[in-house]
Amino acid sequence: MTTQLKSDLFCLHCNKECEHTITYLGKHLQDIRCDECGIHIHIDKLKIMEHYAESVVERLLTKPHRINEEMKKGLSSFLKSLPIRVMKKPYQVTKEVLEIFKDSLKKDSSEK
Repeated sequence: MTTQLKSDLFCLHCNKECEHTITYLGKHLQDIRCDECGIHIHIDKLKIMEHYAESVVERLLTKPHRINEEMKKGLSSFLKSLPIRVMKKPYQVTKEVLEIFKDSLKKDSSEK
């Protein structure tokens, strides 16, 4: 999921503090753009993909523990929510992956 935030940062090009747009891909920094001069710092997409893959593996490895904790809190509510979650989760993961590739393709075409 792509998230954009606004923040006042010191711009080396403008030589002053001004508003920047910070873009995150999931919880990883993707790029920073100065809203005043337009200077753009882009984070390598291969590194983003590596970190994203690591976070997916970490989420998969911790899933059994998280499910066990949810069942301990309330088996009834867990069982009620399970069918919906089983249907939604593949969609959510596919949406995340497609968003990464979409952003990646946009960056590639704008760099050419």
